[in-house]
Amino acid sequence: MIRKLIRMFDKFFFHPIPITGVARMRILIGIMVLIQALTLLPGLEHFFGPDAFVSTYSLYGPDAPHLRLIDWLGGSNRAVRAIFGIHLIAAFCFTIGCFTRTSGIITYLTLISIHHQNLTILNSGDTALRFALFFLIWSPAGGAWSVDSRKKPTTSDHAPWALRMIQIQTAAIYLFTAISKLNGQSWRDGTAAYYATRLWDFERFGFDPVFNSLTAMKWITWASVGLELALGTLIWIPSLRIPLILSGIAFHLGIEFSMNIPWFEWIMIILLVGMWPANRTFFPLLSRRMKSVQS
Repeated sequence: MIRKLIRMFDKFFFHPIPITGVARMRILIGIMVLIQALTLLPGLEHFFGPDAFVSTYSLYGPDAPHLRLIDWLGGSNRAVRAIFGIHLIAAFCFTIGCFTRTSGIITYLTLISIHHQNLTILNSGDTALRFALFFLIWSPAGGAWSVDSRKKPTTSDHAPWALRMIQIQTAAIYLFTAISKLNGQSWRDGTAAYYATRLWDFERFGFDPVFNSLTAMKWITWASVGLELALGTLIWIPSLRIPLILSGIAFHLGIEFSMNIPWFEWIMIILLVGMWPANRTFFPLLSRRMKSVQS
């Protein structure tokens, strides 16, 4: 029994799979990091400069755990621009797979520094972005669809332990979110989604025939909890994985349509893409094109 468990563990974490899965995650995570940084540029000094509206320092004091490279450079607006400049260059290099590990480490450190500089503008998606980026650093993420792979071709397969860690964390997010919701009375009685659509500060597009129907909102509430439970557990069953991933993507797109929660839904969609089976091509046309180029 123990030997069987050890073999299952070894196969799950170390049995070689196509390298395109982790390369796909590198591109998507890199693009998301770049987009987030670019959207912050117009208010850069107001969010992170010495005269920022709110800062982590003012909220938690100097003894709060932090990595703030901006402060190490003096905390001036010039330091803010310098760190963001380094962040954008490193994130771009990581996305295209140029000096992938080095650029990934720099991107990770500058991303943490930016987040620690002002925690008040973050949401849980930013935490998910950081852990995905961390594990991608230690994977052969530059082994395909990258500048590095053109300079130094690598094998097409790799031990997927880093990707597995991202997948486990993703499943855990859904599982513990569902468990947390089930502790709330409004989720159990089916009214939570109704109340959520009344949060006007988060409203993007409404759909009154559904949002004003208590019956419909009850079904939406229960279905969302059920889907999150399935994404945290049943997604490990091979025959159910693709239908659940597609359902999860549709679920997050629906939230993105109705509510404005900056980038959270897109980050979760990217993490769901990371759950896609290694033996199934997610972008078939791109894969065929890349194979023709490499041949």
